[in-house]
Amino acid sequence: MRNNDANEVPLEIYYPEGDAYKENKKEMISDSSEFKKFRVTDNLRENTMHEFFSWMRFVMFDENYITLIDFEARAANKSSYYDDSDDEGRQDNNRGFRAKELPALSIQNETRVLVRMKLECMKVLAGYATSLEEDLKILEDDAEGSGPKPLTENMRNAVLMRSGEKKVLKYLMDTSDIMLPLFKMTLQDAKKSVKG
Repeated sequence: MRNNDANEVPLEIYYPEGDAYKENKKEMISDSSEFKKFRVTDNLRENTMHEFFSWMRFVMFDENYITLIDFEARAANKSSYYDDSDDEGRQDNNRGFRAKELPALSIQNETRVLVRMKLECMKVLAGYATSLEEDLKILEDDAEGSGPKPLTENMRNAVLMRSGEKKVLKYLMDTSDIMLPLFKMTLQDAKKSVKG
């Protein structure tokens, strides 16, 4: 569809190089993989985006490791409940710490998350042969019949899909650009902005 509200793009998020806590983090979530893949969207309210930001917070965290241990302990407490309908009272192994529900841990970490998000989006965007503006022009020319030759249905779908991916990437980059200066605000700046 020309105005698709379900655009998404796959992003693979690896642990940062030189992460001193990487092996501890892998053990913490019982997952030895080096990365997780997310189909990110331009709707920050979607569950996949909550999981994406949570994972980013987890892999980018390099401050006091006790903070992560605290979240792991809270998740472990949630998972150690028993099923009342079962006489033997089995533990639910699907619960526990999975780095899917981490809130913002610190201003420094959120800053690293936003910078990393922008860099990952820029990296993916650089892999396309055309820009978003070029794709939109191709679609516009085709709709008006002014292009060099009409697009086939498959060609149009391919341009629509890649332009949708680029819109998501651009949205996430813009979000980073909007949010990063807010984290640099001092308390004094914040008070001034509230007073208007």
